[in-house]
Amino acid sequence: MFKSQNRHFKKIYIDETLNKRKYLGYRLDIVLIKFIIITFIALVVYVNTGDFLFTSIIIIQVFCIITLINKIIIDKKASRGKVKFLKRIKKDKFKKKIFSSKYSEIESFIFLYLNQNRYYHLKKTKNYCYKALKNDETILINVVKFYQDALIEKIDLRNYITNALNVNIDKLILITINDFSEEASKMLEKSEEVIKLEIINFEDLYEFADTNLLLSSSYEIISNEDICTNTKVKTSEIFNNIFNSEKIKIYLIASVTFYIIHKILLINKIGVYISYYFLFLTFINIVYNVYNTFIKKKVTSK
Repeated sequence: MFKSQNRHFKKIYIDETLNKRKYLGYRLDIVLIKFIIITFIALVVYVNTGDFLFTSIIIIQVFCIITLINKIIIDKKASRGKVKFLKRIKKDKFKKKIFSSKYSEIESFIFLYLNQNRYYHLKKTKNYCYKALKNDETILINVVKFYQDALIEKIDLRNYITNALNVNIDKLILITINDFSEEASKMLEKSEEVIKLEIINFEDLYEFADTNLLLSSSYEIISNEDICTNTKVKTSEIFNNIFNSEKIKIYLIASVTFYIIHKILLINKIGVYISYYFLFLTFINIVYNVYNTFIKKKVTSK
């Protein structure tokens, strides 16, 4: 039971390092690459020696070496993935905590953040709005907290900038855990011409809380919900794991390898059929990637 649970967590941790790929696809890739390497070495040894027993001994040794190397790589990947997974869980819980907190709790946290970062003469002008001094600059600070998953739109940003321009300040700071819309992001880039503007985002707040040990141990507890969310596999994810540009080289090498096996070792046609299968996968993969890169982008842009 304990070993099974550890194995399950190991899969989750490795998944965390694979980005768009999934654990199953990653392991299948390892098996395929291992088979190609062993087959290639076996062919080279057998063609040069003609000794089946000697070739078998070499294959066993190569298999053991590759398996050991794979184990080391997988263990390192699981170790890195564990750090990433726990950090992501902490971030998610911290974000949920902020969204569910009362205004007074958020205000206390923001005041602590500003004090630690040497903003002084803090003065509350209204809810979610403060004035402060730093480096001889008068700063207007707005805390932008919308509902979860809401975007800060261009009109929201324009209102904050307009209000800041109507008062005598040197700099505007927006503290937010919400993301900006595409139009608002473009406006942010142009706003430097009008006003000195700084964004303190979720990453800044999280790093502050984590560095100053404000996150309790409960933030690191992995719940069943966290595990279930991480292990759900979408059909699109499996499809993208099979058909992605990185697999083209592997499929081509596999196709050539099986064709060579067919010509040298196998009397029947099973080797050439497998070779054609990987060649077909290569062709479909190229067509799929060309479609995604050029045709789909043109349709979307229209």
